[in-house]
Parts: sequence; C-alpha cells; structure tokens
Amino acid sequence: MEEIDTNVAERPIRRIRRLMLERLIEEFGGVKPLADLLGKTPDNHLTTIRKGRRNIGDDLATALEAATGKPHGWMDGALSDQALEIALKLDSIADPAEREVAMALAYTAAFRRHGQAPR
Repeated sequence: MEEIDTNVAERPIRRIRRLMLERLIEEFGGVKPLADLLGKTPDNHLTTIRKGRRNIGDDLATALEAATGKPHGWMDGALSDQALEIALKLDSIADPAEREVAMALAYTAAFRRHGQAPR
C-alpha cells in the first residue's frame, strides 16, 4: 500500500495554491473582502490556509476561481514556468522577514523589466 505524504511543504500544488491565494488577497484588498466574495467561507478559514494549517482543496480552488472571475485551473498555477519556479523558491524561504524582502525585490524587478512602476 502506498504511503500518503501529509507534509504540506513537500506537496507543490499546496504551495502553488497558497501563493495564488496570496495574489487574490492582494488583488481584492484583503482576506475579508475575498471571503465575502465566496459568501460562505469565513475569513478565519482563509487565514488558517495562509498560515499553512489547512489546504485549499479542489472545491475551494474552484469556488475561488469562480468568485474572482479567474479561469478554471488558475489556482493551480496559471503562471509561466519561470515565474512559478521563482515563486516556489521564494515560498521555501523559512524566515518570514527574509521571504518578505525577497518577494518585494522580485516583485519590483519584474515591474522594472516590463517598464512599469510597482504599485
């Protein structure tokens, strides 16, 4: 019988979906506004997902996509291969402060490369 891996850090789809959740939270102005769009998911549920205590299952991923107007499958990483690789590396930085700085630098660099100013 195959052993099931329950380690969140080892399952890339879980990390990808958490990263995509962060993008939605930023886009929609916070956890509460995003939870309100879902109608039935309390904001504390999304907060526990952000902290890595829960995962985003297929049903919630589909609900998030529908509520935010994203195409089906978006929560599973509608990023370029290069962007996805960078996002996963950034997500693996253990120290939250270091991760935040690295994400901010990557975000700024991406906008500069495309001739835009970061928000």
